[in-house]
Amino acid sequence: MRVIDGQPVLYSFQRLRAENPLIQFPQDPPASLLAQFDMYDLRNADDPDYDPATQRIEIGDIEPDGEDFVQRWEVVELSTEEQAAKLLDLRQDMSVPRLAARLALIDEGLWDSIPALIAAIPDATAKARSLAYFEDAVTWRRLDSTVVTLATGLGLDDDDLDDLFVAAKVIDESIA
Repeated sequence: MRVIDGQPVLYSFQRLRAENPLIQFPQDPPASLLAQFDMYDLRNADDPDYDPATQRIEIGDIEPDGEDFVQRWEVVELSTEEQAAKLLDLRQDMSVPRLAARLALIDEGLWDSIPALIAAIPDATAKARSLAYFEDAVTWRRLDSTVVTLATGLGLDDDDLDDLFVAAKVIDESIA
């Protein structure tokens, strides 16, 4: 990092060498030598605490910190649209093995309601597909239409279904 016209600027040691070809710089120059060229160490500030569901980290200002400089971070609130897109991405990635999903349903007292929900589906093809998914799908995916339909029938909203998948993931990790 180099101070140019009083402002900190990202600047590499290689660039300093290239711009000063007549100077023989040591391989690992001491800070005192670099300071003669207004060059200083730049370190990153510790990552700030933030909620990745509603915020993001952006590069902030470079500020003096004793004899060196530090690259600060800014926590920026995500827009409603960005939050929705992030949540959709998370939900697209949510999947759990059938056993973990079933154990989570048992733990929540929902297991016994599933067969009746499937039996109540009026369309024979939809009923058969739902039963096949429920009994045979190796992996249950959060956004699968069968999962969403059954969750709605159980009275679960999107947040409840997310929580159920998180619980199933914890169960899966504990039995793996």
